[in-house]
Amino acid sequence: MLFVTHHLKRFESNEQFPILEFLALLFKYTFQQPSHDGFYSCLEVWNVFLDYLSYKLKNENNNYDATLNKYKGVLLALVQEIFRKLQFRYNQSSLEELDDEDLDDDSFTEWQSFLCQCLEIASKISEMLPHEIFHLVYLKPPLNSSPAELNVVGENECRRLHCSLRDLSSMLQALGRMVIYMSGEHFTTRKLDAQKTLEKLCHAATYSNRHKFYEVKTAAPLVLKGDFIEVHAQILATLKAFCYWLTQYVKETREENSENSIEKIIAEIAIANIKRNVPEKVTHSAAHLLISLTATVRPVNLFQFIPVQELLTLIGKLELRFLPIETQIVVYRSISNVLVLPWANVTSDAQQMWPIRSSQHDLLIQALCEPLRSACSNPSFFQEKMLQEHAKSNILWVLQVMCGLIENVADGSTRTKQVFYKSLQSTISYIESLFHLYLQDSAITENILDFYLCLFSAFRIQIGHPFVQKTIQNFLTLFSSNQVMEFTLNECSSGCKVIEKLLQLLQQVVQEPSSHFKAFLPSTINLCLCQIYPLVAERPSSEVKPPLFELLHKILLHNYRYFFKVNVVNSLGESGNEKIENEQHFTKIMEAYGQSFLQPDIVLFKQNLMSLETLNNKWKLYYKGFFKSVMLFQFLSVLLKTLIYKTHNLLREEIISTIYNMALVDFNSFYTVFLPHFLQNMDNLDANQKSALLRNFKHDTDLHSFAESIQRFVSDLRYYCLCTNTAL
Repeated sequence: MLFVTHHLKRFESNEQFPILEFLALLFKYTFQQPSHDGFYSCLEVWNVFLDYLSYKLKNENNNYDATLNKYKGVLLALVQEIFRKLQFRYNQSSLEELDDEDLDDDSFTEWQSFLCQCLEIASKISEMLPHEIFHLVYLKPPLNSSPAELNVVGENECRRLHCSLRDLSSMLQALGRMVIYMSGEHFTTRKLDAQKTLEKLCHAATYSNRHKFYEVKTAAPLVLKGDFIEVHAQILATLKAFCYWLTQYVKETREENSENSIEKIIAEIAIANIKRNVPEKVTHSAAHLLISLTATVRPVNLFQFIPVQELLTLIGKLELRFLPIETQIVVYRSISNVLVLPWANVTSDAQQMWPIRSSQHDLLIQALCEPLRSACSNPSFFQEKMLQEHAKSNILWVLQVMCGLIENVADGSTRTKQVFYKSLQSTISYIESLFHLYLQDSAITENILDFYLCLFSAFRIQIGHPFVQKTIQNFLTLFSSNQVMEFTLNECSSGCKVIEKLLQLLQQVVQEPSSHFKAFLPSTINLCLCQIYPLVAERPSSEVKPPLFELLHKILLHNYRYFFKVNVVNSLGESGNEKIENEQHFTKIMEAYGQSFLQPDIVLFKQNLMSLETLNNKWKLYYKGFFKSVMLFQFLSVLLKTLIYKTHNLLREEIISTIYNMALVDFNSFYTVFLPHFLQNMDNLDANQKSALLRNFKHDTDLHSFAESIQRFVSDLRYYCLCTNTAL
């Protein structure tokens, strides 16, 4: 590994070095590994080599073909052997040992991790040899089997079919990874291959939809049913990968928008699997295929296509709520895309049929919000606890669905947002009325705050300043009560999430440049420092602290003039003479930062250290007269002690860099005032040791030398304490 990483370039350029023989030995070594871990280590070496080769090819204009031909045999042999390695018909006993149920830290099973690492190598080689690798994974015709009963009864036949289905699923995944090399600059030369493959995939998907192989009776139903489900889902996933290619295909061919267009065939394939009695894995894959089609390809007039209208009807009747909420949201997003996203290849706004599509989108949102609206429309709802309790599940469902739909259009065009917001507007008042009612219910409160967070992010222009001001004022009024705050923070993680959402919401507001929102700064700072911070300050770790300090950071970063007034006279005078405003707020914020550096939470320590550095880079925080005279030495002392006590040793370089930037304000003061004062307070050192430490600290002003002096100072100080057997 070290040889390939650090020395291969030098050796490979030497004509005397037998590079092909070396790769042949590496090839043999790779596929003779007795364990999967050994095989993975070899794949890492190949990854490094392929990255090097790819870089070399991109930078060799004249010798490209010669270099590629030199390694072509090795690359093809490698990918062919990898494909053999991952196929059950060649390697069943080894592959069956891989667990395909338990997830690791990256949410992969052992089998998925193995497959991904193999396909990563194949994908990199595909970039260099797309035509050759494509034909290695080219689809064969689908199985011609009876839909009612599979005529496979013997154990060996079942085993062979099991292996074939697992291998088909793997090769479909490999094919999906290759689609990117058929698009862009390669579109024209590889168009025919891609078109044929897409047709075969559509045929296989239609065939599988019609015969529902996961329902057939077999001699080994527990094994083969799962295999058929996996293949069906993987066919849909591979079609999803082709949507990127299809975008360019539709654009360049300008195919007539007929009922038999490839886009509508794919839409029908996906929608056919979004219904009851279809395995969840297949439905999930179909939903993601549909959203890729509607978000990237954006077929014209798809909303008039009969299967889409039928799906709209099902959604309108709320008949998809049997699906997992994540899959539901993907389906709802897909239909919303059909109605609010501009069609591809239609340049005229008048031809987008916005009025009709907008009215259909109104009906879609109204249907999805109906459970919440009907609950709030009941005259007894706001008085009867039983009705409120009964409505909770529906309210949570509507809020989650609306957040999912809003996030989907957050980066959309102005017209898209206008159409969507018009559909949503009438529901907002209902949601607003729920906040007071469910304030003590952390689950609903969190989701309401999440809704407003999405709303403010996506529709900042559409909702207008007055609405935002009114909403934020309501939140600040409600959460300024100590009783409510303590209840929320004491309710473990669910309560903390409510505060996290509130803080994230306020982060958006304090970043706004409009003067309308500056009026909220005092109450926002008071909420942070007087209500929330005292409750979490002494906790060694808290979920609330990172968003709390992120809000304080954004207050300082985007509202500099709230703390430091700048006028013409000041700007012409010496740096650091700016007059401080709202001194109490600024001091409390800085004290909170300093307190965080005394606690063991290293993630928060790094966050706040980077925050101070960012503020200094943008606003010269360390140079401000008030900070320099009142706080600079305090921060220097705290940071230097963290180095001495090694409490946050993983951040040693970052801490030293921050100390340097603070000392840079006035090196003379740092060396002649701060260091002597700092050592004077070190009671475990005698006068001679303090004098030696001061004398040996070189007065360098460049970062590298300063860092060496700091580390030597810390090391010597710790040594003196060790010699005198005194505690640090």
